[in-house]
Amino acid sequence: EKKENLIKNLSRFNWDLEKLEKEKKLLIVDLNPKDIKNVATKKSFGLKYEVVKDLKAKRIVFDSVSAYSLLFKDELENREANMNLLEMLRQWNCTSMLVAEYGIEDHKASALEFETDSTIYLYNMKKDGARTRALEIFKMRGTEHTAKMFPLQITDKGITIYPDQSVF
Repeated sequence: EKKENLIKNLSRFNWDLEKLEKEKKLLIVDLNPKDIKNVATKKSFGLKYEVVKDLKAKRIVFDSVSAYSLLFKDELENREANMNLLEMLRQWNCTSMLVAEYGIEDHKASALEFETDSTIYLYNMKKDGARTRALEIFKMRGTEHTAKMFPLQITDKGITIYPDQSVF
């Protein structure tokens, strides 16, 4: 999603991303998958400087790693690229979230999921003729967590998770 669209869409929730950028609390970097490939293979260090040094980022989101994975000819090359990307992110010493798209019905664990420390699924499923959003912590290394799916809501106050409610 382009930066302008992201800012416009999230403004509907009263999230002022432009203000956060001016305050240097947020940086939205619009990179195509080839740019990410160059950064991950250590051909470009400008992004690291901008994000880690200048902004002093604590969290990074890559949306979408699915598009990035399309750049590679075969599974082995894709796995190597994902390992490079994850290693780069670990060196940045930030909490990183990589967004990937999967179909609910046909999802099989990807090689990337095996390499990450945590996997969290967000669902937008049909329940009683309407869409319901839910969150599931599929994997989180080093912690005990529930296997339950939690309903969630996105509002102008942020994301609210309802741990006492059931999705089904």
